[in-house]
Amino acid sequence: MNEPDWAGGIDPNQASVARVYDYLLGGAHSFTADRDIARTLEAIEPTLRTAEEIGAFFTGFDLLDPGLVHGPLWRPDSPEDVPDDPSQFWFLVGAGRKP
Repeated sequence: MNEPDWAGGIDPNQASVARVYDYLLGGAHSFTADRDIARTLEAIEPTLRTAEEIGAFFTGFDLLDPGLVHGPLWRPDSPEDVPDDPSQFWFLVGAGRKP
């Protein structure tokens, strides 16, 4: 396997927590070993909490715009930054303010 320019001597056969995390967030800086670990984690725990469960953490707070949304929908720099299906990103983002 050819090493990409950004790899800088990294062993692509050794999974990295940072690259697994990058892959889970939709990033492109991962190798097969990282993706395999990520898929194993997703199979064990595909959904950590539902949107409703996460929303409960905001009880007593005013949820700020744009609300509790999939990561790519959280204040994108431009509409072009939003993928066709934001729900493919498994993480949700929100911010609240104490009234």
